[in-house]
Amino acid sequence: MEIGTALAGENIQALRTLNASCQSVERLMELLTKWMNGDPTALKRIEEQDKTIKTPMDLRALMLKCSAELRQYAELQRALYESLSRFEQVTAFQNEVLDVIVNHVSSEDKTRIINELKNRRLLRRSVAISD
Repeated sequence: MEIGTALAGENIQALRTLNASCQSVERLMELLTKWMNGDPTALKRIEEQDKTIKTPMDLRALMLKCSAELRQYAELQRALYESLSRFEQVTAFQNEVLDVIVNHVSSEDKTRIINELKNRRLLRRSVAISD
C-alpha cells in the first residue's frame, strides 16, 4: 500500500505539471487563432513570446506544433487518469481484504498475516489493527 500511495502522489503531481504546460500551449494556440482571424495585436504578443517568428509560415508551423503537443498532452492525461483509476480500484480491493482479515480471521492468524504484510512492505509498519 505504501508503494501505491507514493505512485498515486507522483501521478497527481505529474498531472499538475502536465496541466500547467498544457495551459501555456492553449494560451499560445488561442493567440494563433486570433492572429488567423485577423487580430493585429495577437501577432505582436506572439512575437514577444517567440523571437524566431519571421513569416506567416512560421506561425502556421507553430500552430501545427501546438496542435500536436496538445494531442500528446491529452494522451498523457488519459494515461495518468487511467493509472489513478486502477490505483483506486486496487485500494478498494485492499480495503476489502483488510476488512476480511480484521473481522473474520482468528487473532493469531490476523497477527501473522499483518506481520507478513509489514515484512513485505505491503502494509505500513505503523498500522496497528486491534481485535
